[in-house]
Amino acid sequence: MKILVVASADSPLLSERVVMSLESGHEIVWYSESKIEPVANCKTVHYVGLPALGVINKILGSFVFFWVYFREKPDVLHVHWAWFLPLLFHISCPKIVSVMGTDVNLPCGSKVRKFIAKTALKRATFITSKSKSMDDAINTLGDNQEKIIRINWGLGTEWFKSDIPLVDLKNKYKTGDTNIIFFSPRALQPLYRVADVVRAFVKLCQERDDILLLVACMNPNEKIVTEIETLVLEAQLQHRVILCGALDKSAMQQHYQLSHAVVSYARSDGLPQSLYESMASGSFPIFTALPCYSEILNDGKNALLCDTKNPQIIYNKMKAYLERHSLPENQKIIEENRDYVLRNASRKNQQEILNQLYTDALRCHFSGG
Repeated sequence: MKILVVASADSPLLSERVVMSLESGHEIVWYSESKIEPVANCKTVHYVGLPALGVINKILGSFVFFWVYFREKPDVLHVHWAWFLPLLFHISCPKIVSVMGTDVNLPCGSKVRKFIAKTALKRATFITSKSKSMDDAINTLGDNQEKIIRINWGLGTEWFKSDIPLVDLKNKYKTGDTNIIFFSPRALQPLYRVADVVRAFVKLCQERDDILLLVACMNPNEKIVTEIETLVLEAQLQHRVILCGALDKSAMQQHYQLSHAVVSYARSDGLPQSLYESMASGSFPIFTALPCYSEILNDGKNALLCDTKNPQIIYNKMKAYLERHSLPENQKIIEENRDYVLRNASRKNQQEILNQLYTDALRCHFSGG
């Protein structure tokens, strides 16, 4: 079976999903609209495009996609994003749409995006979802329940290792054994409100001199970068708030291992891989109190959750973590979180689900379904 996979190489998360498609044993063609060139052991097609052109760029990208589609004649199309313009048109082969949280948790006024997502999901043969709350959001865009397949994509065994070398990273950031380290792993985009995390940390630094904040800088929005740099400079905390640049998978693993707590204040979300990654790596989650996390996180027990409408609460939750950091029960919770991910989100069992999904899609192809 030939599968045409549409996924942006700019996202390490989506690149990992392409690897899972490759491990299914089928012939994979990877189409990527991205700045970064897709690299994998399969045929790849890279469309850099001209993002400054906005919608025109999307239209040009659609022409490139259809050129690839008609040239390759895939048995199955697997798209990792519902807001993909070609899905508005008739595509004869079975279509798998793996939605992202931003595809279905749409703010008021997003009429165009809602129309595109609704049409894409209507035309999908199968839809993959990572959580019950995502299922509910998908169903607000149409009667899609029978199409939904639960797959959380999982983590490989490398995420559960506790012996990753960290000496070079500790030397780079000049961390000592007494430092307590927070890590912000989300992209520097408005949705993730990283500046609010930095603002809370700056306030906390007025009370503690043993804490550090590491900030990943994937897909940076210039305004957000400037806001964060200004906050840090005005507080003279350049040595305690460290912008780490864009981190690849290996570097992300190291930063999770080095940190004691991960802080994410997303406005909305699906079920982010960063949650599983932090839990598997032994870092305590401080996340937004969103419905999508309720299946996994319990405020005050295995996580600390922040009111999505009150950024001031981030400071309170980070302070609460510092109070529990050295308690014996904190280490027990960290081990329980790791065990949960190992049981429910291992790469092996999620690979089996994906393999079966492709088998079912192929069956639809030959049955005309």
